[in-house]
Amino acid sequence: GARVACPAAPDAVIMDFRLDDDARGDAVYHALCEGWGTVPPAILLTAEASEETEQAARRMDARRLLKPSSPASLRALISDAVARGRRSGAQDAAASAAG
Repeated sequence: GARVACPAAPDAVIMDFRLDDDARGDAVYHALCEGWGTVPPAILLTAEASEETEQAARRMDARRLLKPSSPASLRALISDAVARGRRSGAQDAAASAAG
């Protein structure tokens, strides 16, 4: 499925919480990260303002965005996630060069 469609880790992941067949976005995200060997920044979309979705976002180290949301809110979170990913990648590269 998703790993075939995106064999390399993206700059950021936007994942819905409730997926088809009772799948959850946080579980799919963790499985993808395991396959990629890295953890890209994530945004968890959901219509549920619940403790369950808040905890799922924390476990993903993701920002939770409640639906419906404005395009501007989503764009801002995407920009932030990509920037966080680039900072993290630069820190990893610096640590590898130093070590």
